[in-house]
Amino acid sequence: LEKAKKYADLLPQIIDDGTNIVFEGHGCVGTGKTHLAYSIANYGLDNGIPVKVVNATELVNTVSYSNLDKELKQSLLDIELLVIDDLGKECGYDWLLFELYGILNHRYENCKPTVITTEDTIGELRKHYKVSTKDGIKDRGKSIFSRICENVVIVNMQGNDYRLNRRENVQTN
Repeated sequence: LEKAKKYADLLPQIIDDGTNIVFEGHGCVGTGKTHLAYSIANYGLDNGIPVKVVNATELVNTVSYSNLDKELKQSLLDIELLVIDDLGKECGYDWLLFELYGILNHRYENCKPTVITTEDTIGELRKHYKVSTKDGIKDRGKSIFSRICENVVIVNMQGNDYRLNRRENVQTN
């Protein structure tokens, strides 16, 4: 919570220097990763910073084998603050990796910050981006994650699933 608050408080500076933040789950769900990422997004919006939020699996649904909708892609490239929720839940197809790399590379080269949530750790996330080719397994994620990690705040989020705890409390009351 403190790291997310500090990141939000520094958003004007972060918009200038392109610092990313990754909420990594270490295999845990329901720990508040999405809640904190969306809170940063709301704080940005409340302070006049343009923000776009996408879920990684929903992003896949908008991508075709030939291209990503040009208007959506442009918004992902140019928006001041981009939030990508649940990175690693999508499948690592070559065409998807090409698009994802293009978006993150553009943001990296233009110092545009990205807020990312993942159920994994940043290191484990790369495993999702290994694809089979006729020449063997290729690690397509190394350049993506090199760009994310150059200027990043990593927030480890481990613990019990608060959604299940809330459900159990409702059933017992």
